[in-house]
Amino acid sequence: MLEIMNQSFVTISIDDGHPTDLRARDLLEKYGLKATFYVPARNQERAVMSQAELRSLGTRFEIGGHTLNHVPLKMLPKRQAWAEINDGKKWLEDLLGIPVLSFCYPRGKFNAATAALVEEAGFLGARTCLFNLNTFPRNPFLWGVSTHASSHSPFIQVRHALLEGNLTGAVNFFRIFKASRDWESHFSRSLEYVARKGGIAHLYFHSWEIDNFRHWEKLERVFRHISAGRKFISTTNGELYRLWNLNLATARRRVMTLNCSSCRDGVYNAIYAAITELNLQLPKEKRIQPRPDTVLFGNEGKLDSLWLANFIVMAEQKLDDAFGIQVDLTRDDPFSTENGHFRTVESLARYASAEVENENKNGE
Repeated sequence: MLEIMNQSFVTISIDDGHPTDLRARDLLEKYGLKATFYVPARNQERAVMSQAELRSLGTRFEIGGHTLNHVPLKMLPKRQAWAEINDGKKWLEDLLGIPVLSFCYPRGKFNAATAALVEEAGFLGARTCLFNLNTFPRNPFLWGVSTHASSHSPFIQVRHALLEGNLTGAVNFFRIFKASRDWESHFSRSLEYVARKGGIAHLYFHSWEIDNFRHWEKLERVFRHISAGRKFISTTNGELYRLWNLNLATARRRVMTLNCSSCRDGVYNAIYAAITELNLQLPKEKRIQPRPDTVLFGNEGKLDSLWLANFIVMAEQKLDDAFGIQVDLTRDDPFSTENGHFRTVESLARYASAEVENENKNGE
C-alpha cells in the first residue's frame, strides 16, 4: 500500500439518510467535497428522505447500502441478515439505476459472518465504526474512520476501541489524536497527520446529530479547512474501495517476486526501522537495541504493554512500507510473555516473515 498511502486522502460518510442530509449536501457542494451517503429503505428510529430526494442526491454523490430496515446485523439469523443486506442493495440499485458498491454496518455492529455476507452480496467494501484510524485496512470489509462528529471522552474512546478489538485505534487516540475530546479538534489532528504522513482522514457523521447539537457552523469550518488544504484528495468511500482492490493486485504481484532470503532481510530492516522510531519516544533507560537477540517483551524485556502496542503499530507500518502488504502482527496473542512472537526481535522476524510468505502463496 506504500504508493497510495503516500497520498493524502479525505473522505466523508453520512449515515441514515435523514432529511437533514440535504443540508449536509448543500455544504459539501459549497466546498466542492465528495462524500458517501449510506441510506436504508426504512428506519423505525427516525425519518428517511423521500425516494425523489434520494434519486436527486444520487446524481451528485455516492449512495451506499445501509440495509433495508436499518437493523444491527450481528445478532440476526443468517437468512435475515442476508435479506437485509442483499434486498437493501437491490432496492437502492432499482431506485438509482446504477450499481451500489459501498456498504455501512448499521450502528457499527458486525462480525466475521456478516462481513462475509456483505462481500457475497457484491459490495466492494464496508465501513465500520472503528475509530481513530487513518490507514487503508487489511480487510476491505472492515474500513475504519478517523473521527465521528460527536465528542467522546477518553474513557469512551478507549473502552469502545478495546470492545471492538481496535488496538491500533486505542494507541492512535493518544499518539495521533492527543486524546482530543472535541470532535472538530480530533478531526483536525487527523488532517494534520495525513497531510504530513499520507493516509486517509475519514470523517463520519449523522446529519440529524449535527442538527440536534447545533453543530452546522462547526461542520462548515471543517469543510472549509479541508477545501483549503491543497494536498488533500477528496474521494468517496467507493473510490477508496476501488483503489484498495486495484492496489491489492499490484501488491500481490510485487510479493510474488520476492525470494525467502530477501524477504527475511526486508523484515529485519523494517523491524529495526520501527525500533529506531520507537527509541525516539522511549526514555533513555528503556531504549532497545536493534539486534536479533534483543528481548522486547516479558521477562527481561524493556517494553510494557502500552509501549508494545505502540511498537506494533510502528512495525506494521514499516512492513507495509517495505512490502506493500498489510501484515497483521496481532493475529495471534502478542502479549504472551513467554512464547509470544514479540518475545525477541528474532521471534518477531520469524513470525512476520511467515506472514509475508503466506501473502506470497495467497497471491499465486
